[in-house]
Amino acid sequence: MAAGKIDLKARLGRKSAAPGAPPPGAPVPGAVSAPPGVGLPQGSVPPQAAASRPPAAAVSGFPQPAAPAARPAPAARPAPQAGVLGPSIPPPPGFGPKPVAAAPSAQPPAAQPPAAARPNAIRIEMTEEVVQAQKAGRSKVMLLAAFTLAIGLGIGYGVGGLAEASKGADAALLGAQSLVKEIEAANTKVSELNDTLKAAAGKVKEGKYPSEEIEKLGAVDIPFDGTNLVGKGIGRYNATAVSLLLGYSSAVADVESQTEKLRRLFGAFKPQWEQIEAEAKEPKVHWGLVVADGPKGKWAKMTPLAKPFSVKEWASEVEVGKSKMSVYKKGDPEGSEVIPVDPTTEAGVCPNNIQLRLMGALLDLGSSIVGDSTPGHEVPGVIDQGNKLVDQLKKIGAPAAG
Repeated sequence: MAAGKIDLKARLGRKSAAPGAPPPGAPVPGAVSAPPGVGLPQGSVPPQAAASRPPAAAVSGFPQPAAPAARPAPAARPAPQAGVLGPSIPPPPGFGPKPVAAAPSAQPPAAQPPAAARPNAIRIEMTEEVVQAQKAGRSKVMLLAAFTLAIGLGIGYGVGGLAEASKGADAALLGAQSLVKEIEAANTKVSELNDTLKAAAGKVKEGKYPSEEIEKLGAVDIPFDGTNLVGKGIGRYNATAVSLLLGYSSAVADVESQTEKLRRLFGAFKPQWEQIEAEAKEPKVHWGLVVADGPKGKWAKMTPLAKPFSVKEWASEVEVGKSKMSVYKKGDPEGSEVIPVDPTTEAGVCPNNIQLRLMGALLDLGSSIVGDSTPGHEVPGVIDQGNKLVDQLKKIGAPAAG
């Protein structure tokens, strides 16, 4: 039996048991026994044990089967670890912990530069008096800066205002000089218009139609109106100059309006005027006298004839109103007869209305140009207003008399 016993120490590759090791055949704590049919086949020996195993001849010449290991109760399988007697039997495929995948190799962290050495802080302790002195100094600096800024702004505003005022004064002076030339040119046109009116009035007084003068009236254009005041800086002129400017502009506009009305009036009366001129060469009877009983005797009534007749072609019968009457021939006039009135005496008794109206229109326009010197009703004309305005404008920019 002694020779037939299997030397477990020799099979396990152990020459001697460690102190405190469990006896042969006892289960090793922490080791997992493989169940039958799993792992190595029965009768096989691990490679380590086979190397230290004595030859088969030493054991009666036949290989003996390995003694079956004790089968412990099923328990949780801890992770395989080396036991006291050596490495445990590896678990069969499909059992045991799963291999952990190796983490991908990471780049080694870059070497951090060495931190610079911080200088040693120097701390200065200041007394309360020093702190207050510094605050007072800063306040003075701020006040001085604010005061300097205010002075700078004031000087800048003053200089800018003076520059703008200088520009405005220069513009006003140039505007006044320009207005002087424009007013003088306008007064020249007004004087020419006045000469035209004088010539027309002389012809009308003689009983002639002023065709040439009326044609000139249509071409009158006084070069001055409200637009001449724009951009001349009149806001800087004195009150007298501004008042004269506005008055002159209004007077010029009134003269131009009257001139246009006069031209249209002459045009409307031209046919009648031509008739008057023709009758001056060949007079016609326009009026007649009708004798009638008065309060205390006979008297004559003047009546216009519906159809005037020529002196060269004496009429025997005329129309008075809606009735016809005989022209007186001789004897005592009766109420049914008309005594013709001498045409040459008509103008002395019954002035020509057309001539009077045209003459009156000419005188009115002339008064607007040269003014009215009637005591108590003095009215300055356009020419006088222009002359006064020129004198006033020439004073703008002139040095004050000492």
